[in-house]
Amino acid sequence: MNRKKAIFLASVLGGGLVMAAVLSLLSGTSMNGLYSGDADLSLADASPLPNFDGGYVSVDGSGKMHAPSSGPKIFGFLQSQDSKKPPKANCSRKAIIYYASKAPENFQEERKGLLYGVRTHTNATAIDTPVGRIAGFNSCALVASSILRKAGCRWSKITANAKAVYDAAYRNGWRPTIFQDGGCIVAWNARWDGERTRIGRGVHAKTMPKNRVLFRHVGITTGSNISVDNSGLMSRPSESSTYRPILYEPPIYLCPSFKSARRKKK
Repeated sequence: MNRKKAIFLASVLGGGLVMAAVLSLLSGTSMNGLYSGDADLSLADASPLPNFDGGYVSVDGSGKMHAPSSGPKIFGFLQSQDSKKPPKANCSRKAIIYYASKAPENFQEERKGLLYGVRTHTNATAIDTPVGRIAGFNSCALVASSILRKAGCRWSKITANAKAVYDAAYRNGWRPTIFQDGGCIVAWNARWDGERTRIGRGVHAKTMPKNRVLFRHVGITTGSNISVDNSGLMSRPSESSTYRPILYEPPIYLCPSFKSARRKKK
């Protein structure tokens, strides 16, 4: 068994998806072929929440854990969040949290993975396996950009490129932070070398390694240590922990800054 297949097997076993690992080995598919586009194995890397008494925590770029920095959370959502009445779609954190949290129930798999008017199951986001084609395996960027667009972030372009989602937010005033709160972008870079440029700008780019990575992933945070992002093997948005040490380096967070918030209101 070569190194790439071993990586895939370890990641899948970590999430209990033994069948997918067996199919990968039988097919002889290389990791570069499997991870075409912005591959997403978030389901296979469904790590348990850290053992931290007192609630959810976030993990910064150095792996250090932090308690929530604003307000008590229940399962990742702000307690004050009114889930019955949609907020104004003005790209506020409240709107982003709302539409991210509603994404799993608004996802229409039977309509080519339709989410907020965007088809996430396309030829570019599918992969082939011995038992058929998995539609939407690489849909993390489409899911994230459609959530941002629905929440009123007009600068968000619908894209299948995970780095493009992060870069667009950075260009519009969002900035890196070590504390994760709801309404931010969370991004992951794989632990292994590859051909894809890392996600990260500003302080993220200055503090992370310079090598290219095998694959990348992006999602939208709904609370401390919680995000909604595309689950590759299930090919649909789901909520899970941002702490995923099997496949990814520590997550990085990009949040609306006070400056970008003021500019948005003008």
